[in-house]
Amino acid sequence: MVLRLLSFFSLSCLLMASTAQSAVVTYTLAGGTVSGTLNSVAFSNANITVTADADPSNFVLGTVDGLPILAQPAVTTMTIEGFSPFVFSNPFFGPFLIQYAPGVGFGGFGFLGNPFDASGLGAFGFLPSFSGSVTVFGGLEIFPDGETFATSAGDLILVEDDDSLASFSGEFTSSAVPEPTSMAIFGLGALGMAAYRARRKTKT
Repeated sequence: MVLRLLSFFSLSCLLMASTAQSAVVTYTLAGGTVSGTLNSVAFSNANITVTADADPSNFVLGTVDGLPILAQPAVTTMTIEGFSPFVFSNPFFGPFLIQYAPGVGFGGFGFLGNPFDASGLGAFGFLPSFSGSVTVFGGLEIFPDGETFATSAGDLILVEDDDSLASFSGEFTSSAVPEPTSMAIFGLGALGMAAYRARRKTKT
């Protein structure tokens, strides 16, 4: 009976692990306009879209200036009106979410140093939740102005010179909460100990 339970639980663990590894979500920043240069070609008040695919369970929980931040590196693509899509070259660039206060947050994409000292761009404004399906809607922010980012299309320099509105959306799960796979492994270990104790009692 115990061996049947172990077999069933092992199968469940494999299914949960495969499900957790395939839970990829697209994170998107859109709606704002920026000015600057891309490979020395100037643009002004151009519409942008920034996207990245990432696993919500892989976000790392940390702090920046005492504020909670969820972040992870991911291949990030940006489209600027009038240019072909390009990819940020820095391997530590990716989506992040910062909670400034209840109902207020900052979500976007940036270079995520250690400790967190993100530089990039995002939407600052209404944040209904710090986990789950999240959308931040508010003013587009570039930090710092004039920052140079290496991309597959050449150096990108962004300058904020308008008050355009943008939205950032994606799925966030704090790594402080045990992942399903971790819980499954813990449960499997507990069942294994139970089986071992049951065998010892049978022998005695």
